[in-house]
Amino acid sequence: MRRRLPRTLAAPVTVAVLVLSAAPAAGQTVPTTPEPEPVEEGQPPFSDPPTPEGRAIGKAGTALGMLRLAPEAVPAEASMPGVEESLPEQSALEGAFGLSRAEANSESYLTYERAIAEASPFGLAVGGHAPTVPGAVSQTALPDNEEPVSTGFEAPDNPLVGISGLNGSAHARWSPTTGPCVGTIADSSTSAAHLSLVDAIPTMPDTHRLSDADAGDDTGAPGNDGALGGNDGALGGNDGALGGDDGALGGDGAPGEDDGQDEGDRARAALSELPGPLAHLGGLLSGGGDDTDGTGSLISAPQTLSTRSVVRLTDIPGSDRKAVESISTMRAARLEILKGTPLGLTVRVADQPTLRVVSTGDPDTSTVEYTAPVLAFERDGETLFELDAANPTRDIPLGIPLPGLTDLPGFEQVRDAPVLGGVAELVGGGLKELTDRASEHVLDLGVLRVSVAGLDERTGRVTEPFTGHHVSAAARMLDLQVLPTDRLREALPPEQAERLPSSLAQVSLGEQKATAFAPEGGVECGPPAAPPADVPPEGGEQP
Repeated sequence: MRRRLPRTLAAPVTVAVLVLSAAPAAGQTVPTTPEPEPVEEGQPPFSDPPTPEGRAIGKAGTALGMLRLAPEAVPAEASMPGVEESLPEQSALEGAFGLSRAEANSESYLTYERAIAEASPFGLAVGGHAPTVPGAVSQTALPDNEEPVSTGFEAPDNPLVGISGLNGSAHARWSPTTGPCVGTIADSSTSAAHLSLVDAIPTMPDTHRLSDADAGDDTGAPGNDGALGGNDGALGGNDGALGGDDGALGGDGAPGEDDGQDEGDRARAALSELPGPLAHLGGLLSGGGDDTDGTGSLISAPQTLSTRSVVRLTDIPGSDRKAVESISTMRAARLEILKGTPLGLTVRVADQPTLRVVSTGDPDTSTVEYTAPVLAFERDGETLFELDAANPTRDIPLGIPLPGLTDLPGFEQVRDAPVLGGVAELVGGGLKELTDRASEHVLDLGVLRVSVAGLDERTGRVTEPFTGHHVSAAARMLDLQVLPTDRLREALPPEQAERLPSSLAQVSLGEQKATAFAPEGGVECGPPAAPPADVPPEGGEQP
């Protein structure tokens, strides 16, 4: 899919702070390193040697994997009053692995920030605040670097992410005479032999009060007025969410009879029979964080996957000037969802995602090109569905079987285990697709939402630090979200339901971002302009 940016004025996108620093505010200015002010009165001004004429700004960033817990659940904070109101809400926690970043900035006051290439094993942000993490390999210029640097990484031990065979490389170039006119300015890459994400979902509510409640009237759940109790309880009788005459599943509802208390008992019994807690998706996740091959993880990559981020100058047809080009690429062959379970899915990556933005300084010729991924979801060698730019999203319901499902003809051997996408596991092995009647005996507590592409483009005219055209784009190869359902909210005590975020967890593989900013007419490549003979050099004599 190739698309040209519309000529509109808008703010550029902001991808997670772990992939790149926030994008500049398009339409007005692009922030750069401020010039330092003299400390003492009468101090000579800082010297400013002649700089090359080429002016260019570009960034590219790619992450192998991103994990967000409770995304868009924490209000953003800013040091300037009122700014936080215009910022999107942040995740409670963000973690990224296998990061590559490339950056060029001719306007940086500090010469070693003109070109930056960095590859990092991981990054972390809590409530939108990202501390500096150790272990990255990086290069900066000036001075110029003829050869890249590379190294192997050791990712930190943690209960949510497993990664092995992680390597990174970085190369930064900048000429003292021609500035950015060195071809490829910044180039960084990462690769991993194996990646697995999420063995447990800590934001999933603790439902032990639903499954282990003792009978009682006023103190616990299932008494007459308790959270799970009889006449008015959340899972209880006449008015309960799953209860009798007025309940979602009771009375006139699909599987229930007239006895609401019995319906509440069935729901609690179903939860108590699950092989594991809901934080482990009822036993689909291992919860241990010690798997070596992705078994028991929400999603994993059993084969080598890699990222690359590049910023460079390219030719403009019919002109002696250059365009700024930023490229983000992600390479993966096969992914696994819920590996090691009968309900697991294999995801084959048919088309590899590539994001390329080019700024010529002219809105008519500046472009965004995005090769959207094509993902085929398979089980036992059979393709179930595909996701691509035309069909980017699919919801897979996650439920638990209610007592009574095994009373239906053909479902006598269904296990007391989670039901994924309308498919249940049998006691003797194998899977059974639910009929419409059988589906009425399954309580959907969550949804696995898988999506691809999600390209977001921005463009605009910028006047500072120079006048030109700015383009920005962001995309993801695969998003996997765990979303709670209204049924889950209704089943929880009110205090738990109020704290439940709209998304429990979000995993992204192949998160990409690229920006480019060139002056009107393109980047001019040439030596520094000599100052007029009658103008003394700035800074004067050194004291």
